[in-house]
Parts: sequence; structure tokens; C-alpha cells
Amino acid sequence: RDRFGELDIVAVRGDVLAIVEVRGLSDAAWVRPEQTVNHAKQTAVFHAGNRWLAAHPRMHGRYYVRFDVIGVVFATDELRHVEAAFTASDVRRFSR
Repeated sequence: RDRFGELDIVAVRGDVLAIVEVRGLSDAAWVRPEQTVNHAKQTAVFHAGNRWLAAHPRMHGRYYVRFDVIGVVFATDELRHVEAAFTASDVRRFSR
């Protein structure tokens, strides 16, 4: 967490460093929680991830960085992990 935002989860497995946004909804009748990560949130997570990597130079360049989303539905205790939910290219493409 910094003054510009926060990351929910940063995890490493093998050669992948996953930056994960977690979204929860009480009920998923109309939309799934992982679908609520819009472009603005993707951009915020992307920039927060870059700041985290800059603050941890040992990690930079050692791992393939992936942006995941975990959606949680509280009413049913359902959890869905979407690997590579968005990419840096997605953020840059729609930021123009």
C-alpha cells in the first residue's frame, strides 16, 4: 500500500510473479465479481504493480509478471481465479 493505491496480493510461483486484484460481491445474480474490474481499476493495479516492482528491485527481471483477478461470491462461498485477466498491453491500448 502506498499513497496512490494498494495491491491485494503479490505472489510468486516458479517463474511467475502474480499481481492479483480481489473482488467480492454478496450475490452474483447480475454480474460476476471478477467482471467488475474495469479499465480504470486495471490501470490502477498496473501502476501499483510497477511501483511495487520499483520498490523491490531484486524481483524485477527475475519473473514473468502476470495480472490476475480473484472473484468471491459471499452468498455461495464461490471463488474464481482468472489467471492473466489483463495485460500491460491491455492497459496501454485503452489509455490512449
